Amino acid sequence: MHGKRLSQIVHGFLAKWLLLPLLAALVCGFIVWSYLNINNLEQDQKFYTRTVGNHVQDYLRNCNWYLQHFTHYFQEPAPTLANKDFLGASSPFQAIYVLDMQGQTLQTLPGKAFKCNFSGIITNYSPGKSFNLTVPYFSRFSNEIVVGMIKSMPGDRLLLAELNLAKLQDSVLHFTRHMQKGMVYLTDAYGNLLAHPDMKLVNQQVNKADLQAIEEAQKNKVRSNYYRLDGDWKLMSSSKLLDSHWIIVVQQDLFPLFAPALLLAVSFLAALLAFLGLVTFIFDRKLQVQVVTPLAA
Repeated sequence: MHGKRLSQIVHGFLAKWLLLPLLAALVCGFIVWSYLNINNLEQDQKFYTRTVGNHVQDYLRNCNWYLQHFTHYFQEPAPTLANKDFLGASSPFQAIYVLDMQGQTLQTLPGKAFKCNFSGIITNYSPGKSFNLTVPYFSRFSNEIVVGMIKSMPGDRLLLAELNLAKLQDSVLHFTRHMQKGMVYLTDAYGNLLAHPDMKLVNQQVNKADLQAIEEAQKNKVRSNYYRLDGDWKLMSSSKLLDSHWIIVVQQDLFPLFAPALLLAVSFLAALLAFLGLVTFIFDRKLQVQVVTPLAA
């Protein structure tokens, strides 16, 4: 009877002063580790967002250089232009328009492009900017939503080139091909999609949660947050491009990002708990043999 009572005292001592503090320390350590690991994931995605944003920025600057190169040739007579392959496979543009300062079309390339009135499109043109992008508009040439890039020319003329947004998206997809499960897309300042893995969605409004991230991106260089979309938790980062009103959004499923580290942590905890259980068992046996049994006798 006394031996049983002593065993209960020993077990209570081990549970109260050894196992419970160790378990509490493990739980607190796991919470801190989870916070730090998720914070690292967020910082990594912010860096990735900046990197992809710089890629898009460079792409647009190359387009601007390409357009600057065009201004020389568009001073030639119209028949000469037909012999030049300005809109070949390497061109980021799909159609080019020479405009007067009121937005009326003077010349087009290719010749079959419609001579449209772009007066409402060029209203925000500013010669002081590194490059000028229009708001999204419907192109009668391609029958789809496009964005134009504007460049001034001698003789009070403007050069308006319609960006091939599908090529921009291909460039982004190639750059982000090694990204873990998720996607990258571009919108304007109002949430209209400009480039997306599903190009059929271009010019549709993003959903409410994404729009919140886009609005926050305009106030901060890079903003990250967590959202629950379609039943899954997403880690989303957004950033405003420096020379335009475009927003780049990187969205990834949280669980695939966190799963490898979580599996490692769970394996470590299981091994540690097994080790603590073994140590506790050995310690209990020794107490039984060296303390409880002699006292009970």
